[in-house]
Amino acid sequence: TSRAVAADWSPDGRWLAVGMDDGRLVIFAENGDLVFDQDLSEADISDLSWNKDSEVLAFVNAGASVNFLEATAEGWQLTDRVLNSFDNASVVRWSPVVADKLFVATFDNTIHLYTEGEITPALTFVDGHDDWIRDVAWSPDGTRFVSCDDQGYVVVWQATTGKILHRRRGHTDYVRTVDWHPEGHTLISGGDDNQLILWDTAGQVINKITLDDWIYQARYDATGAAIGVVTKSNTFFHVTANDRIATMLPEMVSCFAWRENSNTVTLEDGRVLAKQLPAKYLIPEASALKLAQMAPVNLALEPG
Repeated sequence: TSRAVAADWSPDGRWLAVGMDDGRLVIFAENGDLVFDQDLSEADISDLSWNKDSEVLAFVNAGASVNFLEATAEGWQLTDRVLNSFDNASVVRWSPVVADKLFVATFDNTIHLYTEGEITPALTFVDGHDDWIRDVAWSPDGTRFVSCDDQGYVVVWQATTGKILHRRRGHTDYVRTVDWHPEGHTLISGGDDNQLILWDTAGQVINKITLDDWIYQARYDATGAAIGVVTKSNTFFHVTANDRIATMLPEMVSCFAWRENSNTVTLEDGRVLAKQLPAKYLIPEASALKLAQMAPVNLALEPG
């Protein structure tokens, strides 16, 4: 039985991409229609990210490569571009400012910046981590980024030069997730010490929140007023300054995504991603689309 392990809404809110641990990549239109469902990996699609124009989806293919799916008038097409000049890719993140800048983080402790459709890195970031890199997040203005690793470190870098601005060991165990507040003044990190830590951009701890289990994923909503958190217990926490609401994730789903301030877990938001009803985004147990069906479904991508 397959599990959803990665999810991301396109910046324009039209497409929800889902990576499965059986190698399938699934894309839903905002109205819930399934528009792409194909086996693209022999193992898992462990991470994915839309570019700022919502036209290209980068995804990690079993850790061995990063591949690209592009929106065209004929449908979703795999491009010829393949990034594989590394071992064990863990994270892909497009710049929120420039459409052709992409970070690829790896389990060999390095981060690579790719630009302008190239297959060799324009810049490689080293010396910030001595263990597996689990997550990366850009600053909203695209000038800095934050990364985290299995030794408990959170590192903030200058994106244009690779300079380390600060490196802090705020966790006592693996750090699996980081994110940057949409207004740029705060960072969050979460890890296997059950701690969700809020940082200022100078690297000082603002607050610590203890949750029920290892923290797998933590993301701000579009306003920055709420943080969504997924823990090892398969619990989703909706965290605000005044409240913390827990909801069990749907069976065989271990990720979530924000669309503005609506998430893919809580029924009240009406945008649930699941493998069983009720779900607006219902993941089939096996690939439900034939290749011949994909182009007609995607004619909405045509300009105009």
